[in-house]
Amino acid sequence: MAKNAGDSPHSRVQEAVDRLVADGGEADLQVAVIHRGELVVDGVSGLADAGRPGGP
Repeated sequence: MAKNAGDSPHSRVQEAVDRLVADGGEADLQVAVIHRGELVVDGVSGLADAGRPGGP
């Protein structure tokens, strides 16, 4: 069975990260997966808020 781009590990992780932020479970979230020294997944979602403690 052929896989499409939406089935990639990156796409699945990004969708989960986006869903957690959209549902209010997380305000900001980043996930990185490194396999054998190579970055294979980098998902990020949310907004940096300069007015919030710990913000930029």
